[in-house]
Parts: sequence; C-alpha cells; structure tokens
Amino acid sequence: MKLFLLILVIAGAIAALAFVLTKKPSPGDTAVRVEDVSLKSLESLSPEDWKVAAGKRVFFGHQSVGSNILAGFEEIAKQRPEFALRVVHGGAEALADGPGLAETGIGANQDPESKIRDFVAQVRKEGARFDVAFLKLCYVEVRQDTDAKALFESYRKAMAGLAKDVPGTRLMHCTVPLTTISTNWKSRLKRILGKEPGPDADNRVRQDFNQLMRAEYENAGTLIDIALGESTLPDGTKLTWKTGKQSYPCLAACYSDDGGHLGAVGRRALGQLVLRRLALLCQVGDGGFRRRYSIILRALGSLAM
Repeated sequence: MKLFLLILVIAGAIAALAFVLTKKPSPGDTAVRVEDVSLKSLESLSPEDWKVAAGKRVFFGHQSVGSNILAGFEEIAKQRPEFALRVVHGGAEALADGPGLAETGIGANQDPESKIRDFVAQVRKEGARFDVAFLKLCYVEVRQDTDAKALFESYRKAMAGLAKDVPGTRLMHCTVPLTTISTNWKSRLKRILGKEPGPDADNRVRQDFNQLMRAEYENAGTLIDIALGESTLPDGTKLTWKTGKQSYPCLAACYSDDGGHLGAVGRRALGQLVLRRLALLCQVGDGGFRRRYSIILRALGSLAM
C-alpha cells in the first residue's frame, strides 16, 4: 500500500513537472498573415474624410512603439496610395511647406514624466501651428510598481493646462500599449504556486491606467485606444488573460516579434487603427451638425474594430 502511494506521488510530481515544462502558446499566438488584416475600416472613409485629415498639421510625440505604428502607415500607403499621409520628422518647422504629421521622439523611455513635460513644452512653444497633437506613452512607463492613478492625474492635469494655453490645437490621447503574456516555465510555475508573474502584473496596472484614460477621454471623442487594438485579433476576438480573480487584456502574440514591439502584422493592424482615428477626429469642427453626427457614428463603429 505504501509503495502504491509512493508511486502515485511520484507520478503526480512527474505530471506536474511535465505541465510546467511544456511550453504553452501565448494568447493570440495564431498563424495570422499580413494580408489577413483587411483595410475595410479605412475603406469606409470617404474621399472627403481623407482630404480633410490630410490637410491638417498634426504633431505626434512618441518612442519605439510609435515608430512601429508610423512604419505601419508607410507599409499601408505602399499598398494603398490613397491612404498615404505625409509624415516628416521634427516639430512645426518640419511642416513649414505644407500639412502632414510631424513626429519626434519625446522624453526618455521609463520616465513618463519627462515625456509629458517634453510634449507640453513643444506644443505650447508652437502655439496654434498644430491643428492636432497627441502623445503616446510606452508600455515600459507603466509596470507593476507604477502608481497608475498618480501617473494619470499628472497626465490629465498637464493636458488640461495645455488645452487652455493652446485652444486652437485639438489634443488627442492614447491608451498605453500592452505586452504579450509570458508562458515560459518560470511564469507557469509561479501561477501554479498562486504568485503573479511580472508580465501579468504589468498588464494589470496598464489596464488600470487605460481605464482611467477611457473614463476621461472616450466620451469626449479624443481617445485613440491602442491597447484595445493590440488585444483584438483581425477577426474581432478580444484577448484577455486571467491573473488572480480578474481578466485583463494583453497584446496578441501574432502582433509582436518580441512581446512588446509590433511586428509586420501588428504594424498593419495598429497603423490602420490610428490612421482611421486620426482621419475621423481631425474632422470634428469641419462642417455642420449632419457631418459631425456622421463622424461620431463612424468613430463609434471604429471602437468596435
């Protein structure tokens, strides 16, 4: 009897070890090709929509994931020239010869306050030379040890003050990007032991921050929900990962080559999302009630993408 029980214990231990050591796919780790990401949300825009957007002077402050999104713009434009947006590096001086999107690195990675200060300083300096301006923080700025509420309040107050200083510039706002879920043996073992792996905790705090951003800016129509786009597959499936008793969104593994930055599929998916939101949000105020009403309806539709 004792030998039988010992054999059961050993067999159970071996089974548990095999479970831990067997690699599991991350959410969204599916075979998705670039061509599987249709451009139907861009195709729903009218030529007039795109003409208005292309005639704006837009400023985009960002770092690495922002560069991935801009690469997505370029890749989409190569296939569909009608969706080309002029992109130049620098501030307002880079748009001296015409409209387009001026992009530049802002602040330092892992220092969100430096990015907020730098963005505010650059937009305030240029005054009304920008029609639209937006800042994207990176996933490295929001981690498990980040006070999401404090960071949000710092951002909100800075943007509220900037809006008063440059009333002619429409400010847009981005949710923080996510990362994929780690499925290596260490992370799986921690979950078995009831502990929260670092990547799980990081995305949990990012969700806390992003929910505050949505509550503040979504109804105002000025939100670009990058996190939602990153956690939504081309077929519309929304990915979540359970950590503790709750589930949180995560970056689809098929959108990234390294767990954080965007690969070819992710660049196309997020490039399309941001282009569409820019095209719609740039038009608010350019027309009468009927036009603004149709823009709002299309903007709501894009949130479901």
